[in-house]
Amino acid sequence: MIKISFRIPIKHLLLLLGLVALASAGSSSLRAQNRGNPNWYVRAVPYLWFSNLGGAETLGADLGLNYVADFAIPVEDTVLEKSWAAQLELGKGRFRGIVNISEANQKNSAEIVSVSDSTVTAAANYDFTWFTSEFFGAAQIGPLREDLSIELYAGGRYVRHNQKVISDSLQAQADITETWIDPVLGFRFYIEPGKHIWTMFHTDAGGFGVGSEFTWSLGGELGFQITRFLDVSIRYDYQEVQYDNKKDGAQRYAWDNGVRQGWFFGLAFKL
Repeated sequence: MIKISFRIPIKHLLLLLGLVALASAGSSSLRAQNRGNPNWYVRAVPYLWFSNLGGAETLGADLGLNYVADFAIPVEDTVLEKSWAAQLELGKGRFRGIVNISEANQKNSAEIVSVSDSTVTAAANYDFTWFTSEFFGAAQIGPLREDLSIELYAGGRYVRHNQKVISDSLQAQADITETWIDPVLGFRFYIEPGKHIWTMFHTDAGGFGVGSEFTWSLGGELGFQITRFLDVSIRYDYQEVQYDNKKDGAQRYAWDNGVRQGWFFGLAFKL
């Protein structure tokens, strides 16, 4: 098993805390209230994410064969790796903006196979990084309650994949970066079953052939209020993506049943 070092993204956390401070300075009516708040609302959450990435990847590369070939690379592992994520929500009344950022990395060995000639195989090591940033606008529908809400959200999702593949047997390597932006539509359901306990579920769909072929997400979060201004939460997210850049040669990059999932442990700072 290859170990991956974990570094806290200080610059991203400082950015989130700075935005919270600016929002706080801009309004004297901020209250630490999740829902049913007619005034300004801010929530910043750094997460420790135990992530798992997987899927059947196809990329075009010259790995020492004197020609460019499409290689299938099985990206998979049963181990959850330490990663990071962060969330910022800022709004007033029924409306809010949501920013999510996250990055996960997975290193492993695999047997790569030529798509055009299945007899051509080679042992290889890959180093795969999946970065995502999401920017959504959300609106609460129905009664403006503190303990129950349904929200519709829409926006965009930026995705960046970086895949490094090294094959010692072929004495070659490839380093490919692919980015795209998906339109996204989704909804969230929030409920407080107890005085200091809350839970939230979300699902969304995106891509629609604009960025990815199709992407869908599903997740749930359980939170506990520690103080009026601080919650702790446990979240699980699952996201599946179909992507094909429809290019040929060395620019070929595609994912079949790409999966991004894992457990998030967060501290929610509220104003």
